[in-house]
Amino acid sequence: MEKEYEEELENIRNEPFARAHDDPRLERMRKEELRPDDPMLAYVQKQRAKTGKSTKKAYTGPPPPPNRFGIPPGYRWDGVDRGNGFEARVLAKTNVSRLESIAHILVCCSSSAPRSAGIVLATCPRNEAMVCCNSAHVAPVLKLSATS
Repeated sequence: MEKEYEEELENIRNEPFARAHDDPRLERMRKEELRPDDPMLAYVQKQRAKTGKSTKKAYTGPPPPPNRFGIPPGYRWDGVDRGNGFEARVLAKTNVSRLESIAHILVCCSSSAPRSAGIVLATCPRNEAMVCCNSAHVAPVLKLSATS
């Protein structure tokens, strides 16, 4: 108990003097606080005693499609993607650009060109000169202008 109290004091000492309204630690403390005039007090106490700490429900259906931010669906989601396809297009474009860069690296490092540092082997779609080195990886060296 004494050790926990000391750790809490140390955490408070390390915090900034002024807290913002969106401070995550302060927000968590406010959400966990139980107030005697809360109409849900008995229910929350019963749920915490039964399950531990959290009273939030989680989605348990089939795996959802991926999204850019890694946000899981709500527990009431029915599994139907009602979007306009923008998220799928963004993820596809991101994956294609990653694959192009990996393919560029593989082609560059597996080519028959000499693997001495400083030899420009190719330019990538982003107009960066790529240099192949002895450690079998590629690093961007300089930005090429569109006129050259």
